[in-house]
Amino acid sequence: MFKLFPYSGNKLWFVNQFNELTKNAKTIIEPFAGSAAISLNSNADNIYINDFDKNIFKMFNAVKNSTYEFYKHTLYSVKENFGDIKESKESYYEYRNWFNDNFFKNEQSSNNITAGIHLLILAGAVINSMLRFSKNGMNQSWGHRQFIIDEESWNYFKSLN
Repeated sequence: MFKLFPYSGNKLWFVNQFNELTKNAKTIIEPFAGSAAISLNSNADNIYINDFDKNIFKMFNAVKNSTYEFYKHTLYSVKENFGDIKESKESYYEYRNWFNDNFFKNEQSSNNITAGIHLLILAGAVINSMLRFSKNGMNQSWGHRQFIIDEESWNYFKSLN
């Protein structure tokens, strides 16, 4: 199963049943995409996703318009500059604050691919797979984890129209 980031409303458990129910469908519309678990694992020819949260699209846009090598380089850079965000609460909070100062509070970075990549990395490190935002930025707590997207899932998502 393909996955770009963990998400609290994850529908991966429903993928097989959904594909059975829609086995002859040419088009599906996922109105509340979240991590797009249904879309990424659908058999349909045409897939449309939507979500109310602009940050979800920021992450999807980053994957669609970047490379897996850039993602891996950014993961390495985060570890070099902030430490291990999976094992160190302090490293995670330092990184999260850096993200908020450099990207969230900067209106011009709203469609920035680099901001989306960093948000993907943060999304994989938060508690309960829940991204939360306030007027000051991403404010979810450290999760003592780090989800890393595999290259096959990355490339599959890029291949979708």
